[in-house]
Amino acid sequence: MEWELDELSRAIAIADGSRGKYKLDDEEIKARKRWVEHARGKVREIVEVLVRRERAEEAEAREANGDGAKSDQGDGERRGNARDVNMGDSTFDDHQQLLVREQDHDLDDISASISRIGRVGLTIGEELASQSKMLEELDDDVSGVNARLAAAHRKMETVLKQSGIRGQLCLIVFLTAILVLLFYVAVNNA
Repeated sequence: MEWELDELSRAIAIADGSRGKYKLDDEEIKARKRWVEHARGKVREIVEVLVRRERAEEAEAREANGDGAKSDQGDGERRGNARDVNMGDSTFDDHQQLLVREQDHDLDDISASISRIGRVGLTIGEELASQSKMLEELDDDVSGVNARLAAAHRKMETVLKQSGIRGQLCLIVFLTAILVLLFYVAVNNA
């Protein structure tokens, strides 16, 4: 899980470094970083729970086997639970098998979560790649339109310069007449 989160962090860092390429804003980057940190916190919590559970099970096993786990103060007294000490071998085995099954179930849940996180990471990566491709295509299209618009603007300036003031006035009158005609048609059709 930590590896998957590290991979997601690297992908976000790459996207953060190339914001122009991926067209991501600060909020999107921050949201993705917060999600990764939240997921890291959850992973740490799960690991801590598993470590505590494992230690508790080891302590129970030592107490049940009579290994005499000593207190942290070193006073030599045995800690233990009367229920665990009086537990028979078959009951102890049943208890251990139950704990192992619970651990297996928890590990299956963690594995499923890791798989989901991995799939989410892959989906995010694929989505970033497809959006990047679409943005590049859009950028190419916009560049082409800008080039054509600049060429049309230059041609129009050339035509206006060549036509002089009289030609410009004629063009304005002509375009005004077309505008009035279109307005008249629109009003009559409504």
